[in-house]
Amino acid sequence: MQAGPSRDILRFTTHRHFRQRILLSILSGKSIRVDGIRSDDVHVGLRDYEINLLRLAEKVTNGSSIEISVTGRSLGYYLELLIPLAPFCKKPFDINLYGVTGEEGRDMTIKKRGSAPLGGGQVIFKCPVVRHLKTLQFVEKGKVKKIRGVSSPGYGLTLVAQSTTSALHASECLSTPGAITTPEDIALQAARLLLQELSSGGCVDSKHQWLVALLMALGKEDVGKCLLGSLTPHTNVNKSMA
Repeated sequence: MQAGPSRDILRFTTHRHFRQRILLSILSGKSIRVDGIRSDDVHVGLRDYEINLLRLAEKVTNGSSIEISVTGRSLGYYLELLIPLAPFCKKPFDINLYGVTGEEGRDMTIKKRGSAPLGGGQVIFKCPVVRHLKTLQFVEKGKVKKIRGVSSPGYGLTLVAQSTTSALHASECLSTPGAITTPEDIALQAARLLLQELSSGGCVDSKHQWLVALLMALGKEDVGKCLLGSLTPHTNVNKSMA
């Protein structure tokens, strides 16, 4: 994303946090330049899924309604860009994505599940236009009242724990292609990861804390509060775009 004089451009290196930098560039209106993308790799530069992400960002910021078909990356990779953008679009958001699926949510429906490397899943994501984001006050973690799990083709398991204060913590474990892994091993690892999330002490799990922090920053000037565990590198990268 580049516009304006070169002195106004924020410069970054490497492919790390690529999605988040593109997202924050759009929301903040700041131009960025990313150099040295996999400069030490045999295959230098952007991967196909990253190019697809840029094309997707270009289309949705112009208000287009599109369908995208991918198999190499989970659809969550693209949804992490779309979800924070959707509330600020000129028109209600309604998009179909095809590829590798994960966990569904309130305004996201998994019509068909698919796993790597063939994909084949379908996700429908809808979001209305939001005039103002509500100020968040969420500091009570509560106690776990239920845990549910969703399995996916190819030995995959997603676990979601819900607390008495509606806090959600999730974990996911997938089998590695070519590795000898039993369903019991996958379930055990997913359970251990969920326990790690629950022991972090926050009202939001580590995978979603960056999104909560970003939306709080984009909301009203009222003071919002949310209890988080240790900040992840993915969350800390927001500071470089502030």
